[in-house]
Amino acid sequence: LAGSFGSSLLKNAYRFMSEHQLTKENTSLIVIGKKAKEHFEKREWNILARYEKWGDGVTFRTVKPLADMVKDGYMKGDYDAAYIVYTNFVSTLRQEVYTRKLLPVSFASVEEVVKGILPKQGKYSDVAEGDAELIKEVTFEPSPNKIVNELIPTLFNIQIYHSVLESNASEHSARMIAMKNASDNARDISRGLKLYFNKVRQATITREVSEIVGGMESMRVVDF
Repeated sequence: LAGSFGSSLLKNAYRFMSEHQLTKENTSLIVIGKKAKEHFEKREWNILARYEKWGDGVTFRTVKPLADMVKDGYMKGDYDAAYIVYTNFVSTLRQEVYTRKLLPVSFASVEEVVKGILPKQGKYSDVAEGDAELIKEVTFEPSPNKIVNELIPTLFNIQIYHSVLESNASEHSARMIAMKNASDNARDISRGLKLYFNKVRQATITREVSEIVGGMESMRVVDF
């Protein structure tokens, strides 16, 4: 009951896989949600893991096992890249399917993650537009390497968590829009049926009145 939410996500996922020559032989999937699991299982894709019921109760701790599995598999050399496909919430009437590269991590990907987390509208939308002065000298404590080694895994987990939250918000919005459209269509159908019923009733009444008038005219002719 969420309109084209699921089909749009699958369509964009297949488009991305086609553009990057990703097939069942060289690709493994981690699916979140019952619909995704059923869809790819039916088509015999290689599914590494399945996660379900990640609704409103999902927390940062909930996504940690998934993030750890992806990182561990990449570090072991099981795969050379990891991508995530999800629906990004832009507004109540607009949701866009995004595909982001999780691994390997690059400066461009980190910058894209940070920009993606900042909202385009609302209270904190002007944070990215601040006139912050360029800091030429930065002091790290305890050391740059140790800080980066701590920040990158955390940012990686945040990116997955953020994607899940965006997808949940998009699903709620898509379902709300779909139910509103269904209610509006039902209201239009009800209005149309009521109008049709009134027309039929009026036609019936008019016919009966015509028959009565016709009968009375016939009686007058006979009396004459």
